[in-house]
Formats: sequence, C-alpha cells, structure tokens
Amino acid sequence: MLDLQLADRIVVVTGGASNIGRGIVHAFAEQQALVVLVDIDEHKAKQTAAEALERGARDCVFLPADLSEAENCSRTLRNVVDAFGHVDVLVNNFGWGDPGLLLRTTPDQWQQLWQMNLAATIACSQVALQSMKARHAGNIVAIASDAAQGVPNQSVYGALKAGVIAFTRSVAREFGRFGVRANAVSPGIVFPEAEAAGARSVWNRGATVLTEEQIQATIEQTALRRPTVARDIANAVLFLASDAAARQVTGQHFSVGGGWWMP
Repeated sequence: MLDLQLADRIVVVTGGASNIGRGIVHAFAEQQALVVLVDIDEHKAKQTAAEALERGARDCVFLPADLSEAENCSRTLRNVVDAFGHVDVLVNNFGWGDPGLLLRTTPDQWQQLWQMNLAATIACSQVALQSMKARHAGNIVAIASDAAQGVPNQSVYGALKAGVIAFTRSVAREFGRFGVRANAVSPGIVFPEAEAAGARSVWNRGATVLTEEQIQATIEQTALRRPTVARDIANAVLFLASDAAARQVTGQHFSVGGGWWMP
C-alpha cells in the first residue's frame, strides 16, 4: 500500500457512518490515521468505527451529532479541537439530497437542504480553519456532487453543491497563505454495498432513487461503463488530503464518476 504520510493525522469525517463516508473512514484507517467519525446514526457509526480499527486506524472516535443544525457543527468541531489539540484534515462529507421536481418542492425543503449541505460545510470549516490557520497547516476536502452541473430532479441540491465547490475554492484562496489546502470531490452516482447504507439513506427508500433499469442506463452513460463505489471517492480524498501526494494541489474540483461528467 502506498504510504501517503497520513499516519497519526487527526482526520474528521462528517457523515462518516455509511456509504461514501464509511468508505472514506476505512481508507484513512488503512493509512493509520486517527479518525473522528461524526454522524447521527449511532448504530452504523459504531459499526464503521469498529471496522476502522480492524483496518489499522490509530483510533476511531465516534461523536454523535445532528449536523443539520449549524450550532451542532460548530460545537462538535470545537470538541474535537479541545480533545485532540487541532484538526489535520476535515472531510466535509455530510450532506443529503431528496430527489424531486422543482415545482413540487417547498421552501421548507429548500431550507432543510441548505442546512444539511452548504450550511453544515461552512460551519464545520469555520472552526477547523481557526485551528489550521494557527498551525499554518491543514487540509479540507469537501464532497460535492456531479449534480452541481445540472441534473433533473436535483435543482436545489445541485445548486447547493455548486455552492460547496465555490465555498471550498474561496477557502483555498483565503487560507492558502497560511499553509491550508482546500479541494472538492464530486461523486457521480455511488452505488453502496448492501451493508453500507444507513437507515436514513435515500438508498433505503426504494423507488425514490433508481430502478434497476435506470442504474444500468446510468452506467452505460459513463465513459468507463462501470459503477462508481465508495472506495473510488475515498481514494480521491486520500490523495487530496496527503501533503506528500498533493502538496501543490488546492482550489481544485475533481469529478469521480467514471466519466459521466468531464470538466
């Protein structure tokens, strides 16, 4: 395994209990990082934390938190800094999308999507950046979405993920002189392993996501003609979080979806 010099790094993964977050936690565990897993799903989080320890994590600490409230984001990140002294890597993975036609959505839904995608990313980053600025070191990797490029039934979610990309690039500009790097990864559709989806995942809501025919049609629209899995996203996050591998990479946006969308 390639050594990305992430051993003993303090890595916070928001929404780390299932699917993409779970894959990211596993990947940092294999690099022997100290992972702080933040999630509301206690059952899946404890399961993922145990798996991380089996994979070689220096430690994997579960912090329960409902990150749909900005104050909970700030409080949780402050608790991490208080407990460990600083944050080396923040992975802003927490987010949620509820597919739906724009004309059938409501202001309450827009507000919920705002809180769970862009507001959470801003609030968590703000606290982490205070620590990173003081140490002149740190990395932020945000999980955006190919929906930011314009996808039917994802108008509000896509707009907010575009905001995540813009916010992350602004952080790269503003904090680069303090040795902080910030980049974004946009997954395409990521098909979870059977045991990877949490109770609140859209993947446990049946036909509201994709039928088998739609899944196959999606795969056929990608250049590589194969499904994207959580580990594909996690590998991109590892690269960006590693100063050994990506020392001069900042303010960038990477699509990881088999070539469904090409920037």
